[in-house]
Amino acid sequence: MRILLLMRGVPGSGKSTFIKEQGLEPYTLSADALRLLYASPMLDNAGRWCISPHFDKQMWPFLLQTLEERMKRGCFTVVDATNIRGRDMTAYKKLANEYKYRIYVVDFTDITLEEAKKRNLLREEYKQVPENVIERMYAQLADNKVPSAITVIKPGELSQIWYKPRDLSAYKKVIHIGDIHGCYKPLKEYLEEINPQNYYIFLGDYIDRGSENAEVLQLLLQLAALDNVTLLEGNHEANLRDYGLADGVASKEFRMQTAPELAQAGLSRKAVYNFYRKLSQCFCYTYQGKKVLVSHGGVARMPENLSLVATAELIYGTGVYEDALDVDMSFAKHAAANEYQVHGHRNYEGVPTEVNEHCFNLDGAVEMGGQLRALELSENGFAVVTIGNALEYLDKKKGANGSKANAKIENVQQLLANFAGNPLIKEKSFGVISSFNFTRDAFYNKAWDDVTCKARGLYINKRTEKVVARSYDKFFNLDERPETKLNALRHNLQFPVQAYVKVNGFLGIVGYDSAQKKLLVTSKGDMYGLYAKIFKNTLAAELKERMQLLEDFVKTNNCSVIFECIEPEMDPHIIEYRKPQVVLLEIIENELSFAHRPYAELVALGEQLQVEIKEQACTLTSWDELQAWLKTIMQEDYLYDRKHIEGFVIEDSRHFMTKLKLAYYSEWKRLRRVAEATLRHGAVKAKWQLNDELSREFYQWLQEEIYPLRKGDGTYAFATDIISLRKRFEERNSCI
Repeated sequence: MRILLLMRGVPGSGKSTFIKEQGLEPYTLSADALRLLYASPMLDNAGRWCISPHFDKQMWPFLLQTLEERMKRGCFTVVDATNIRGRDMTAYKKLANEYKYRIYVVDFTDITLEEAKKRNLLREEYKQVPENVIERMYAQLADNKVPSAITVIKPGELSQIWYKPRDLSAYKKVIHIGDIHGCYKPLKEYLEEINPQNYYIFLGDYIDRGSENAEVLQLLLQLAALDNVTLLEGNHEANLRDYGLADGVASKEFRMQTAPELAQAGLSRKAVYNFYRKLSQCFCYTYQGKKVLVSHGGVARMPENLSLVATAELIYGTGVYEDALDVDMSFAKHAAANEYQVHGHRNYEGVPTEVNEHCFNLDGAVEMGGQLRALELSENGFAVVTIGNALEYLDKKKGANGSKANAKIENVQQLLANFAGNPLIKEKSFGVISSFNFTRDAFYNKAWDDVTCKARGLYINKRTEKVVARSYDKFFNLDERPETKLNALRHNLQFPVQAYVKVNGFLGIVGYDSAQKKLLVTSKGDMYGLYAKIFKNTLAAELKERMQLLEDFVKTNNCSVIFECIEPEMDPHIIEYRKPQVVLLEIIENELSFAHRPYAELVALGEQLQVEIKEQACTLTSWDELQAWLKTIMQEDYLYDRKHIEGFVIEDSRHFMTKLKLAYYSEWKRLRRVAEATLRHGAVKAKWQLNDELSREFYQWLQEEIYPLRKGDGTYAFATDIISLRKRFEERNSCI
């Protein structure tokens, strides 16, 4: 927990011995130990071994830097140093204030000077301090006081600082409320009023994802002042801290959604920050013989000393996000008969509120259309309460594929009006036909709404106001958007779910404009550009005389036929293919709202055209089945049909779609960026891209064996796409 323990006393006063006796060595930053990192023991003028003082200018900043890193995680920390001068504690106070730490000084100044000198001589030779140094430090004690706001304790009073469970047995009920995530309506439905006879514990994650963040925060600001309410800190409350400090918030979701809601409601940054400061790291209590640990993330066993547990572990939980069920099983295994834990934050497995007889999980994914979970403890035991969420906020903000609800745009005329002058939409004109696509800014800023999601390979005859060719609406990767996170999928997918193999090429669209009696063969928002030509040539080469059949099909059915185009020589991607080809992906109606023909019709058309059809990998009939499948395909060494693929597209029974990129593809896509930077500049600036052994080995190989072959004009005499480089790299490794 956020406790900083400072030892204070002259050398030989017993500080290090005390730390060892109390079992605090794993939590200690020792000034002498850090000095020994900079230099080995040295001989003094008298021929005695001693710790070198020559690197103190480097050691103290290093100690403070290390301390700050521990404070970021909320680690209980002991600083073993003399800490005599009051001004030396200013740096500690500054860090403690920033990271919500309490500071205690353990006072060893009662020892006499003679006793300190005597003990000094009993230490290992290299740890002994010259007597004149001890005398000088001892004299400084009289002139230096411990600054205010720092609590001073004696060594025998250490037990006073440890966290002690609070007895709540006098209350009628203890009520625990799980992750709220900006969903005010279900919270208010459950919490009509605060009963002074009950005690209320909120488990954190009050904001983000929902659309009623300001309402939730305004209510909690009122409750924070009550004696029978404890508000815990969740991981999303870090956004409130950063917002309150005006340092800039890393979370784009908070900046784009939550922050404007707070500002509109008149919640000042100062008020927000003061609220964050009041949040507790955890709460442990007893109730009529039961001992209950409440945290945001959940831990693997009841700690013997809660104060020694890092705040980060209490907030994020033991292990990683996916480990929640294992952690709860471990807690139950180690728990005494009367010990329980309550947590939220993570529910990857989709477990019920009562995970087992000792553990309760209050993450009900309320913000994803799940439930607000509450747990009530009374003399009758534990009782679970759930409140459903109607997903009204999702309907307000996003549709099935991450866009705003389609109700506002009912026809092409309205859509064109929304496109007009929109800086996030680019239009290309081909006579009376225009193509519309989202811009780079829309993509990189994730500015997804009904308009930008619709503008994806959309071709409209502006004279007739008819869709003449179109692709998919924009849809998103697994875990990329709130609606594609596992918690959301668990609650909102409609089974059965189909999984299709994702081909690694580029999209080509075939449509027909009946007004001009014109076949449209397009790609990347262009009818005549390079990719359109590549697609047209590849399609013609594969279909030959059957091209007329395709034209007749799109003309008769008023639809677009979507292909994935693969051209290994002219357009290599990540996955290697042997020859140019097209893969039939979809038959999409030329309508404003996305709708496609059944897979059986796609197969029938593919057989007529004699082209490869997207492969249906499997049908998943339940969440458990989907989850087991995900665990399999996400493994690093996963192969589909004995080969690497980009990933899968999954589609549920209401045509909600999401993409799954596999580990091999994602890894080599990242290494492609490494290769591009290295071949251009000889190095990469973003060293975070070199976070594993393969990346570092590949980077070193590029620097030593490929970049030196760069010609004067900046080009290379051989292919430098990632597939070609990967082959050279793997062949080189196979010869070693």
